[in-house]
Amino acid sequence: GILIAEFSNLFELEILISSIVAGIVVENLSNKGEELLQGIKTFSLPLYIVFFVLAGASLHLQTLQKSLLITLVLVVMRLFFLFISNYLAGKWLKKDRVVTNLSWMGFVGQAGIAIGLTHIIEKAIPGENGKILVSILLATVVINEFMGPIFFKILIEKAKEGQSIAFKKNKF
Repeated sequence: GILIAEFSNLFELEILISSIVAGIVVENLSNKGEELLQGIKTFSLPLYIVFFVLAGASLHLQTLQKSLLITLVLVVMRLFFLFISNYLAGKWLKKDRVVTNLSWMGFVGQAGIAIGLTHIIEKAIPGENGKILVSILLATVVINEFMGPIFFKILIEKAKEGQSIAFKKNKF
């Protein structure tokens, strides 16, 4: 972690992007990928706490009130495009109806990188406009994080139903 931070500072790169690239390289180009993941899992809880507390501290509720409609539109658009992209991929890959119609639900709660990117945006767009944009993006993430587990539970239940139907049809 310290090496990545120093490397990023030396070359004026974003630490988040450098960390993602380093993770990709270690996982795909070395035999230490599993070891890295185990190390991250060991220390992840305190890091998550700090990460999400800092994200919450960046969410300006007064600013969010002014942009609540935009936030809700973004949430709905994200859900729509998650559905469309997963639906089209499922059709293209000739997956069964359950996968085609429901796979999007598994992606609703993905937020870590989005939160990190809001801090990059906040640095790049100073002032009131940056605060508004960061508040909109963080609120969108928060809403998606609340909905994610709900949709994931629905996905699991529907997938079990789909498996059960396929199981009965094939008489295994």
